[in-house]
Amino acid sequence: MKNLARALVAAWLCIAPTFVIAQADTSKKQADTTKSKIDSTKVLKEVNISTKKAFTVRKLDRVVVNVDALISNAGTSALEVLEKSPGIQVDQNGTISLKGKSSVAIFIDDKPTYLSGEDLQNYLKSLPSSSLDQIEIMSNPPARYDAAGNGGVINIRTKKGTTRGLNGGFSLAINQGKMTRSPNSFNMNLRAGKMNYFTNLSYNYNHSFSDLDINRRYKNADGSTKSYFNQNSFFDREGQSGNVKAGADYYQSKATTWGVVLTGMGRKSTQENNNTSKLLNPSSVLDSTITARNIDKIKFYNGGINLNYRHQFDTTGQGITADADYLAFNNQTDQRYYNS
Repeated sequence: MKNLARALVAAWLCIAPTFVIAQADTSKKQADTTKSKIDSTKVLKEVNISTKKAFTVRKLDRVVVNVDALISNAGTSALEVLEKSPGIQVDQNGTISLKGKSSVAIFIDDKPTYLSGEDLQNYLKSLPSSSLDQIEIMSNPPARYDAAGNGGVINIRTKKGTTRGLNGGFSLAINQGKMTRSPNSFNMNLRAGKMNYFTNLSYNYNHSFSDLDINRRYKNADGSTKSYFNQNSFFDREGQSGNVKAGADYYQSKATTWGVVLTGMGRKSTQENNNTSKLLNPSSVLDSTITARNIDKIKFYNGGINLNYRHQFDTTGQGITADADYLAFNNQTDQRYYNS
């Protein structure tokens, strides 16, 4: 047995161990080989692996907010989602600022909204959070956004599926407080061959109010009370809006995509403001009362068509893009004022 080498070979397949003991004769003479095999198996229970998408992701040139990652975003509007996003402030008038700068450009799916002021505010209120995918916040936007504004860029990405086959979803919600709010949305996507078809529909009903009291005290030079001026303003706002987005993409190759997108938005709203002002003397005795009633009725419609082309040169992200847009707007406002 001097020239006999012993080797132990162990093989492990999945969770079934197999041991093989072999004896080999290294001399020129033939020797017997003995093998022993032991098999055993064990069935594991089901293993579930799950991950949680982060609410914010920091990239080199932007902060990305995943809308669905925050459960409190359910049943809200795009404007309310922006209020919760890092670095963004929305004041009581709906003005959006980024890190203190108010000259912020708002994009939807990499395309400018061409809206500002109250029109932009109403549009963002009409977009339910259930139709949003991500919000990209860029305080120092890349070169493609240079002409957009010096206050930064906020790019809102809507949901658009790329999974093959037919898929979609819908969201119905009713928020009931003193008033009623109902944001609803539907999205569907069909990917077949080199074509991808998608649509997003939303309907939003919103009824809200504001009750504001302002009490003023006017003084004489010696500090004594000259008069009181008390004012109450009650704002009642009711409106409904709808949004539609439909389009198709043609994937000519892995690097080249052609697309067409149709968009439309309509909004009807009524705002009534009842204001009561009371002037009182130093003894708090009523001197005079002024009442005012203002009614604003607004109808706003817009629509557009976009033709786009995308080509990526390499895996580094360098490429060329081209867009052609046609937009149409219609805004009707009826304002009535009553004083007594």
